[in-house]
Amino acid sequence: MKFIGYFLSGTSILTIMAGVTLAQEAVVAEDLFDDAEFPVRERPRPDYDPVGGRIGPWFLYPSLTAEIQFDSNTANSETNAKSSLISIFQPRLIVQSDFGRHSMNLELGADFRLVHANSNANTFSAFSHSNGRIDILNDIAVTYATISEANQEELSDTEAPGSAKKGVRHMLYGGDIGISKSFNRLTLSTSGSIRIFDYKDVKSNTGGNLDQDFRDGKEYRLLGKLSYLLNPEYTAFVSFEGNLKNWAATGAAKRDSKGYEVLTGVEFSITRLLFGSASVGYLHQKYDLATLKDIHTFSYAAGLTWTPTPIATINLTGRRLIEESTQTGSSGKISSSVTSSLDYELRRNLIVSPNFSFTFDQFKGSSREDRTVNVGIRTDYFINQNFKVGANYNYSTRQSNNTGSDYRKHVVGLYVKVEY
Repeated sequence: MKFIGYFLSGTSILTIMAGVTLAQEAVVAEDLFDDAEFPVRERPRPDYDPVGGRIGPWFLYPSLTAEIQFDSNTANSETNAKSSLISIFQPRLIVQSDFGRHSMNLELGADFRLVHANSNANTFSAFSHSNGRIDILNDIAVTYATISEANQEELSDTEAPGSAKKGVRHMLYGGDIGISKSFNRLTLSTSGSIRIFDYKDVKSNTGGNLDQDFRDGKEYRLLGKLSYLLNPEYTAFVSFEGNLKNWAATGAAKRDSKGYEVLTGVEFSITRLLFGSASVGYLHQKYDLATLKDIHTFSYAAGLTWTPTPIATINLTGRRLIEESTQTGSSGKISSSVTSSLDYELRRNLIVSPNFSFTFDQFKGSSREDRTVNVGIRTDYFINQNFKVGANYNYSTRQSNNTGSDYRKHVVGLYVKVEY
């Protein structure tokens, strides 16, 4: 019941704001309707979009975002909340192709997070992501992606060891490849992926090192999807995704498993202003170790984007997944989430976005249950093609039946972004 209450509270706020938007629609200039087919945050803004630099068939878009935050509870602690100013720096480089056929894109970036009150809570992460498409024939395309990341967990991370002096570092490598073929109304697609995790040891608050090698491992996934075009507005589909997870831990800590998810649903584009997908299905994860309980449950996936007026876009998403857990006695956790947000264009260069999310985590093999709520608002002001500023506020709270795991926090931030 709490889940439903949180969800209705968030969506009610969005509905009220959408109603205000509808009342204002009559006074909106007609030229705004030309862009109504795009969600508010995705539509072209020639006066404010970065120009980028061109090198042959490539466009380069560099940027740097600097943000200062105030966090009222940096460690997500229940009884010993400590506040701090936090500085965040995020350099980015996006490279996009401009080929006659095919496509190839690359994004490079880093995240520096400096906690002024506790240098041990500082984190640094960097990544390289690429993706592309190879058009073999008109109705056959191959897609691919690569991922390479050097991540560092925050000290407050649920899966991090409580006695760690700093956030655990880990490397992530991976690749995806897929192919699709259409037969009139029928489309068959398949894809595969691999993820490799390499965790580094971390220093303990009491001295010595905490071995994290047991978290190393590989994860394989294979997806098959069959779609049928019912009419121009609706496409029905069924998908099957299998997974295999091999981890380095041995003995009682071994968490190797295999599983699958079956989904059936519909993708829709009722008008150019309302599109998305909704599906339901079944999840199953079987663990090699007999002492770890297998997980089987229903699943769902949903996404809705609705632009009721040229100056407002409502977004709703939902997902239920089985995720890994390092909690003692728990084989994994069932994570159910819903999110909602409204992107409201007060002016062509000023967007306000209230948002809400709720996540319910159930740890299988343990009685632990976590309920996490986030409510916030984000404002973005586009000065010109090179400068953007903004502010954000977020309130989050977690209620858990695990002693000492509750927390509440407020985060307020101001940012400036320079891009070309």
